[in-house]
Amino acid sequence: MFTIAGLMNWNHYAPPSRQTTSIQKQSWKTWNPDPDARTSESSGSPFKEEKNGELKLAKTHEANISPAEAEMDTAALAAPDKPSPLDLLCAITNLNKNLDDRFANLSTQIQKLQSNVTETRTRLQSLETSVNVHDSRIDELESLCTSLQADNKYTKTKLEDLESRSRRQNIRIVGIPEGAEGGQPTDFIAELIPTGLGKEHFGANFKVDRTHRSLAAKPSNGAPPRPFIARLHYP
Repeated sequence: MFTIAGLMNWNHYAPPSRQTTSIQKQSWKTWNPDPDARTSESSGSPFKEEKNGELKLAKTHEANISPAEAEMDTAALAAPDKPSPLDLLCAITNLNKNLDDRFANLSTQIQKLQSNVTETRTRLQSLETSVNVHDSRIDELESLCTSLQADNKYTKTKLEDLESRSRRQNIRIVGIPEGAEGGQPTDFIAELIPTGLGKEHFGANFKVDRTHRSLAAKPSNGAPPRPFIARLHYP
């Protein structure tokens, strides 16, 4: 009840009349708490005699009023201020309107929040789908990378073997002066090797496939000669 009264609009409340206020003021002015004070009310005098000998004028009314009005004013002073049913109805109506406005605003905010949550959920589901797809592709790439690593290792082994096989018939001969081959390096080396190492160590099928000096510029006079690279025939 106090909460509703606090929210009420008191524009319809009418204060007591001037006559009632005058009566209230008069009642406070004429009251004297001193029991020893002597009054002249019994003699009909409008003055009150105080203990110290001073006289104070006690006004009974500022205007002449009827007994019915005086009784109504007295009842108004005695009864506490109470709102009328119309005031209560107006206050309840205003309270309902305020609550409706607040709930409408709250409903709007909740709808916006729900929309944001729905959008976030959709984006999260899309991200989860993308992550799953990427995980699958990464697994495939890892398997492919493992397979390619194995193939690369095998290829390197084969290449090294082929390179080694291709060079196993090559020999390098150093210390032969420049121009000693006379323009025929293959025939020169084919005759030089059995002569130097002994013909008894070579059969009739000994053959040199090709011979050339190392790929470098012809040295100047007094510089070390370029070595020979000879490929022996492998039957």
